[in-house]
Amino acid sequence: MTIKLSMRALMAGAVALATTVVLIPIAEAATPRCQGRRATIVGTRRGDVIRGTRRADVIVAKGGSDKIFGRGGNDLICAGKGGDEVVGGGGNDRLRGGRGQDFLSGQAGDDRILGQGGSDALFGGAGDDVLIVGPGSFQFMLPGTGNDQVRGNANDDFVSYFDSPAGVNVNLATGVATGAGNDTLVNIDGAEGSAFDDTLVGSAGSNFLFGLEGNDTLESGGNTGDLLSPNTVLEGRFDFMGGDAGDDSITGGTGVNLVAHDLAPGPIDVDLQTGQATGDGSDTLAGIQAVLGTQFADTLTGDNNDNLFESEGGADTIDGRAGSDTFVLVDAESGEVDLGTSSATTIYRPFDPDTGQQGSPITSTVALAGIENVWGSEGDDVLRGDAASNRIFGFIGSDQLFGLAGDDHLDGGPEFDPSDVNTIDGGDGTDTCLNGTSPTNCEVTQSSEARATSSPTRSDGAWAMVDRVIALSWFLK
Repeated sequence: MTIKLSMRALMAGAVALATTVVLIPIAEAATPRCQGRRATIVGTRRGDVIRGTRRADVIVAKGGSDKIFGRGGNDLICAGKGGDEVVGGGGNDRLRGGRGQDFLSGQAGDDRILGQGGSDALFGGAGDDVLIVGPGSFQFMLPGTGNDQVRGNANDDFVSYFDSPAGVNVNLATGVATGAGNDTLVNIDGAEGSAFDDTLVGSAGSNFLFGLEGNDTLESGGNTGDLLSPNTVLEGRFDFMGGDAGDDSITGGTGVNLVAHDLAPGPIDVDLQTGQATGDGSDTLAGIQAVLGTQFADTLTGDNNDNLFESEGGADTIDGRAGSDTFVLVDAESGEVDLGTSSATTIYRPFDPDTGQQGSPITSTVALAGIENVWGSEGDDVLRGDAASNRIFGFIGSDQLFGLAGDDHLDGGPEFDPSDVNTIDGGDGTDTCLNGTSPTNCEVTQSSEARATSSPTRSDGAWAMVDRVIALSWFLK
């Protein structure tokens, strides 16, 4: 997605649903079916509130965004075309999502819950449940207590134990989770712990591991990411780990391993050389290449290897130390970076847990040292290098890139919108300029890429799973 509502700490309270009863009589010849059984209750093409009986019902929704209660009995419930909210209730229920983004909750009993189209959220509740996602991306599953089976589709699927009554041990590599029962996990890419001391271990490939409260241990399984270009973010080739509150131990693997402190209540101090992070507990770090700060005034310091830093809106002090280090604006609205003056001005709109929306824009100035490379934002950026060799990427939007001295690599990024214009000036040195509109002072050039039919959004890349959990957090408030 902890008392406060946030991007990771999901509030799993009961969904406030209306209690209107809609029982629609149906013609025998036109009776639809749910999972092979003839329906006993059928919705309309509007947004309905459907309430079953205490017996075993077969409920079929149609169009609209429906609210469906199975109540007692072993029910079969099939969601419709809209974004539906389905609660099985007592009994061993079988719930199936529809085409929209559905929220399916089995509650008590041994339930079988199937997602379908859309990005669905599946909640097992008490009992030995089976949760199976559909073909969509960023599916969210909360197994609850009991010995559950949780099956993803290897497309950024996320399992959460934030309501567990005890600490959990989740291993995505072995597919075993204990502590809230003995669960079997298949093709799961992300895991969220509990309010207690948890151990979360990733698998080979990209994972999202969030500890929440407690003194947690997070371990990456490694990935194939690199810090050469924003493709690592757009293609999701990195591990995203947040220990959150408590004194946590966070260990990275191969590739790019990012530690996030964006939910900290105040400024943080992170030093990758000493392996220490304070301000949101006292964390121990190892094998970490990238740091995501807070909206406060942070101090972020790298090690002697290649590192990456994102400010997130605070008046930060960032020092990359040795290595080829990168300052990024991936989550920003826009920004201006000047490596020659070692400064940056950024505009961010942080998530506001009180409204469930992005908050008011925050403009801040960041002091930079030991930074050689820059990645821009989704907006219109002005990015300037220095006398050394720099790698500067505009990312998305109409960007202005200036290499100045040194042998620079300047890439304006693909012009997804017909109105995008990337201005590139290589300056002195032997410069490579890609995806620019009439680039100047460039020794190696490449024209802008073919314009795409649509622009990628943050859910296509960036810190995508975090944004997915934002939406779930707000819905469950």
